[in-house]
Amino acid sequence: MTTWDFLTTELTTLEREGLLIHPRTVESAQGAWITVDGKRVLNLCANNYLGLATHPAVRAAARQAIERYGCGAGASRLISGHLDLHAAVETKLARGGTPGSGDLDELMKLREGSLFGPYFERIASEAIAIDEEDLGDKVALNTQVMRAYPMPSVVLRQVALLALSGRDADAVRTLRAATTVYPKWTREWLPTLEKLAADRPARFSGLLDLARARLGDGQR
Repeated sequence: MTTWDFLTTELTTLEREGLLIHPRTVESAQGAWITVDGKRVLNLCANNYLGLATHPAVRAAARQAIERYGCGAGASRLISGHLDLHAAVETKLARGGTPGSGDLDELMKLREGSLFGPYFERIASEAIAIDEEDLGDKVALNTQVMRAYPMPSVVLRQVALLALSGRDADAVRTLRAATTVYPKWTREWLPTLEKLAADRPARFSGLLDLARARLGDGQR
């Protein structure tokens, strides 16, 4: 049997057993609903989780990038390097850069019409900086996120935001819950709390002492 005969036999067997995959033809832009092989179907298998693929702002940015860079990066970044666009974003993130309140407002608008909209606040909350800028909005957003996703990072961020807001009793209560439910993560968060206490002792020194006491950590 030749190689060609073997391949033909294998393909025939796969077809007979219903295992041969025939790629579908997508005839519309990506979205919650798309047209596939002439039929309008609900799309549950794409990675366009937040519905940004066809958002006007994303399209406009893509057109601007195409005008300057053309289409494609040429090769993988390890071979031909990456674009200065990527470098700029990575540098901002590495330096702890976070979106401002205007950027956050735009992010929240982008969630509209997204199939995965309920998860968007969880993602957006990671961009919340622990400082006094737009503090009320940050507390409100993080509170909303914590009700749906009481993950360690969200709960511990809430402790810091409450303390900055002067809501000491709420911050203490939330920290007590965190040390009980998430002792490992709270211990890993201690360096962050130590830095906050060094920068703003009036707000965070008491919380640092409380965390150390409840975790059984002595004074460093």
